[in-house]
Amino acid sequence: MELHDIIQKAGKKHIYIYGAGRVGKMLLKAIKEETTAEVAAFIISGKHAANETVNGIPVFSIDEINKKENIYIIVATMKKFREEIKKTLEDYDITDYYVLSDDLIQKIYVYNKDRQASLKLRMNEMLKLSMNSVKNNSILIVSDYEKNIKIPGSEQIELVSSKNFKSGNYSTRNAVLVLCLLIDWSTGIEVLLQKLYETGAEILLSFGYNNLETRNFNFFETMKIHGYQLSAYRRFYRSPRENNKEDVLMGLTVKKPSALYMDMLCTGCGKCVYDCPGSALELSENDLGFYKPFLNKEKCIDCGKCISDCPVHNFRSTKDYQQTLPECYAFMAQDDIRMTSSSGGAFYVLAYNFIQEGGYVCGAAWNEDFSVSHVLINRIEDIPKLQRSKYVRSDITEVLPQIGRLLMQNKSVMFVGCPCQVAALKQCFKDSLDKLLTVDLICSEAPSYKLFLQYLEENYDINNIKEMGFREKSKGWRHDSFYIIDKDNNIKIKNIEDYNQTAFHNRIMMYVHCEHCCFSYIPRQGDLTLADFWGIDDHDTGLNDKKGTSAIMVTTEKGRAYIDVLYKYAKMMKSVSFRWLEKNRIGNGVKPHPLRDRFYSEVQLLGFNKAVCDAYEGKFDVGLVGNWSYPNYGSGLTNFALYSAIKNLGYSVLMIEWPEDSEWKPYGATQLFEREPYDNYEIAYPAENQYDMKKYNDQCRMFVQGSDQLMNPYLYKVFGKNVVLSWVDPSKKKIGYSLSFGTLDVSYTEDDKNDIRFYLDKFSGISVRENTAVSIMKNMFGIDTKWTLDPVFLCDKDIYEKLAGTYIKSNPDERSLFSYLLDPTDKMAHCLNYIAKKKKLKLSIIADAVHDTFLYEQYN
Repeated sequence: MELHDIIQKAGKKHIYIYGAGRVGKMLLKAIKEETTAEVAAFIISGKHAANETVNGIPVFSIDEINKKENIYIIVATMKKFREEIKKTLEDYDITDYYVLSDDLIQKIYVYNKDRQASLKLRMNEMLKLSMNSVKNNSILIVSDYEKNIKIPGSEQIELVSSKNFKSGNYSTRNAVLVLCLLIDWSTGIEVLLQKLYETGAEILLSFGYNNLETRNFNFFETMKIHGYQLSAYRRFYRSPRENNKEDVLMGLTVKKPSALYMDMLCTGCGKCVYDCPGSALELSENDLGFYKPFLNKEKCIDCGKCISDCPVHNFRSTKDYQQTLPECYAFMAQDDIRMTSSSGGAFYVLAYNFIQEGGYVCGAAWNEDFSVSHVLINRIEDIPKLQRSKYVRSDITEVLPQIGRLLMQNKSVMFVGCPCQVAALKQCFKDSLDKLLTVDLICSEAPSYKLFLQYLEENYDINNIKEMGFREKSKGWRHDSFYIIDKDNNIKIKNIEDYNQTAFHNRIMMYVHCEHCCFSYIPRQGDLTLADFWGIDDHDTGLNDKKGTSAIMVTTEKGRAYIDVLYKYAKMMKSVSFRWLEKNRIGNGVKPHPLRDRFYSEVQLLGFNKAVCDAYEGKFDVGLVGNWSYPNYGSGLTNFALYSAIKNLGYSVLMIEWPEDSEWKPYGATQLFEREPYDNYEIAYPAENQYDMKKYNDQCRMFVQGSDQLMNPYLYKVFGKNVVLSWVDPSKKKIGYSLSFGTLDVSYTEDDKNDIRFYLDKFSGISVRENTAVSIMKNMFGIDTKWTLDPVFLCDKDIYEKLAGTYIKSNPDERSLFSYLLDPTDKMAHCLNYIAKKKKLKLSIIADAVHDTFLYEQYN
């Protein structure tokens, strides 16, 4: 029976929970969050204090309950108490009750654990996006989650529901930061967002990814209308069993000139730089290699032109799902033209005709350093420079003034580029559109030159490259070909197995401004639109001869005037249905790879090839198996130290816990770190049982078992005998680093000894933390080991200073002696006091930090 069934069985009776301990509290939480029912009271077997409450619910003894009528009792206790409670209820002639089973308690535990872990990890990722410090600032949290959301390090917090926030029922009016998360978005989205924008504060927002752009609602247009920009962005994935399994976390700030460089929807088109009357803006690369406008405040005259004329910020969708669809054509130029073109040769034909009529053509060309820039040509022999896809972001800033001068001289220019570049061009020269023919491309994304250069440097002798390009056709018309010719004229041709091709075509490099491109819809930005006609043979096999077919869309009358030109030079040209373009990107239905953010987090640390490989395969070098989420200082720190040491060696790490059916259960997130030290993608989805642990073999190339007394016989039992990694595939390398028994009294059963001996013998290497453990390993299991340092001593002190510096302000005039003792004794304290006095140090002693929580109770 499920929880909803139990509540339904209670009907209109008052619900009482028998058991005010950990299981009872979990049940109360689940009833509040999963149902509309209310709990009237807790019942306990013994006495209670006068007017006692638990979590705001009154507590009664069983004697007091016996006098009440119309009640339904749910027994929520550990297994060892249930028979006694059932007998007590029978003695009082109470028959209307239900006893929670172990299975249902496990489900409630899993639900609560997932919810708490998701909240902490979500909050952690959101706060990483903030431009403000949470300390000493007024913070408003809008959430329909629960009443006790906290932000570590901040005390000035007000928590309100979305309903109260929309009605203005809250007191914090001068909040620096507003967090909005886990909201019921089913109604009143636009009202809630409007109220958020009216605060004028920085907004951190958790939002369902699939709700960002719908038929009737566009989140980003609403944001721009209210003068905000997207300054931070991160995808947030959780286990598929959770409700909010795919969200996006966003940081929104008021759009202003000094913050333009943070705008993640900025395409780097350079329009603001070109038009700035004070020359106060300059395009520079950000950390990921994308161009953004940076402000020189001394030159800024506060005219606001950079915002009022921004093509992205001021774009308003005119898409009408009932509108007449554009004319669409399938096109093939002559074979010799197509063999030097990416698709069907439509660009070459248009450029050839335009130059013949005395015009100039502007398109993307390779530079000597393998970057890409738009250049102007007016000779037919230069057209090949602009042919073929580049798959790298092109810079148009230097060519804009050149185009401006040509237009002033009454020259005609045909501009070909991504729709965002066409939009910028039209804004720059809106008074000269009669002399411009604009052609936009249906594109998926435009990665940065910085990433492409990193790829080249890792895979080739960059000084020996004579020529390179995409989309050559020696193997026919395909999307994934890349060739390089060295200075000895040796040719290498690569396809999807190439790291850059894998990254591009799986959208691992897709940046946010491409992911949420506002120019990808119909109507298009150009007079004409060109694309590969992928999937054309699904509709007409005669329109694909494997040499390339172009798709051509007509948006304006000016564009329609060139249809006759295309017919004139065509080997084949046919009017077709617009809906045949279904395999091209029209709109924003194309998502980036789920691990795109991981790629960007790791590419500079691990290198291009490895970051691509790990993101594409979803794999990690090392699965670190340990009790890292347990609320104990030693557990938390030793696992963090081992993680840091492995990462410092250049390996990616996945943090793995014990299965959920263990006696000591996992938390899913650290409990003692104020901010989660691990990225969300570095925390493994939970395993239900030991068999389910086998799934980690598909994610990890090797496994490391850490320190923290995991060889202790008691811990071996309560962790479900998983410390010997029996579930790891025999082909995988297993390493035990600084394993610890934590006691000299090592008493296993004979069966356990045999199992441990069998599995430890399969490890590639084992070391131990205590000198005494060397002999225990040898005498009990016949295994030779080395005595090594605990992981906490593997890290440089700057790692700990960085970790502590976020939360602790050191006083240079006050020298301290800090000690962590798991099991402190009077003798230890005496020794520490002696040292502190001798050295004139302030003494701080920290002991164990285990929280009193059901998660670590044995209820079987």
